[in-house]
Amino acid sequence: LSMNTLPLAELPISPASGIRGNPLARYRTSIISAFAILFSPRTEVQPDLVAFELDQDGSVPDFTGPGRLTLAVEALSPTTARVDQYRKRPLFQKFRVHEYWIVDVGNRPIARWRPDDEEPEVLLDAMTWRPVGEAEPLQLDLTAYFRDLRAKMEHHAHGRTALA
Repeated sequence: LSMNTLPLAELPISPASGIRGNPLARYRTSIISAFAILFSPRTEVQPDLVAFELDQDGSVPDFTGPGRLTLAVEALSPTTARVDQYRKRPLFQKFRVHEYWIVDVGNRPIARWRPDDEEPEVLLDAMTWRPVGEAEPLQLDLTAYFRDLRAKMEHHAHGRTALA
């Protein structure tokens, strides 16, 4: 675990309605880490995390059409920061990705970009995300997530592996 690692599976996500259990189980949106997205024969990206609605037959959609990708997330690192912010962000906006999050794991903010944004929405404490076609939003407690992540990184830095 490093400052450039974003353990997204541990993100404290809960439905706004307070339903317990796996909050994503009732959504039609698939969330996958490190999944290659082919926007065109010459344009492929592999964000750290993506979310998209499966086609009616349960298959992965064709991403060449605008707006098919619901969410792309990148964990900012010194080696990828420039590409994530200045190459991928305009590409995700061009292909009308509903939301693109750039997560600065070390400093804690999440920059949320939407297709027509000229500046990101910077989120520090909490955020709400509504998957396409869903009535119930998901609430993300960023304060709790980054607090737990920092504790795990400190344990790891001292040679101890934190329990998941």
